Amino acid sequence: MEKKKSVEKHIMLLFLSIVQTRDKKLSPAPYQGIGETHTTNESAVRYLASKDVALDRMFALVTESVRNQDVPAEDLPALPPNERTHLGYFKHRIKDVCPKIDSEEFLVDYPYEAKMPAGEMMLAVTGLAARIMDYVQEVRKAGGEVKLHVDTTGGMRHTNMMLLAVMRLLQYNDVQIGHILYSDYERGRAENYVEEINNVYGLFNVVAGA
Repeated sequence: MEKKKSVEKHIMLLFLSIVQTRDKKLSPAPYQGIGETHTTNESAVRYLASKDVALDRMFALVTESVRNQDVPAEDLPALPPNERTHLGYFKHRIKDVCPKIDSEEFLVDYPYEAKMPAGEMMLAVTGLAARIMDYVQEVRKAGGEVKLHVDTTGGMRHTNMMLLAVMRLLQYNDVQIGHILYSDYERGRAENYVEEINNVYGLFNVVAGA
């Protein structure tokens, strides 16, 4: 009897950035093969959609300002209050490619602040990894597997190290790594790019095996 193929669930890890504005106006950015984006992380989400990756869950490090402050743009569309925050506007922008974005379980946002003491940062990292592993175990109990995609764009200088730590913790638990992305944006450029940087992450595997 042919072995039944396991169901693969796709999840995304990211640090949710504030919506960039210029002169109190939204600052759209054009991306190759994606079109116009309004938020930093939107380009990576749309890139995955262009590769026929349908996300089942999203895990995000979210600061208090992203969660609660409104986007300071005079040309923001007429939206309900919950979609005027940086978090809310990000969710509004990706509804067409993530139709489940408004469901409570789809986006798991984990509190994170730039000025956290080192100990609290590590607790945030391990806490987020634990939340992801809870989902992984849930999927595995149902006979499926999880593939993790990561957006490394945005955030403070040390944010990528935090994301890397989460990736490594999950990889040690046999979670498959998918697309690792970085949005190469330059203000005023006619077209920007989403780059796959899996080869850079692969260097850590080389070093670990040395």
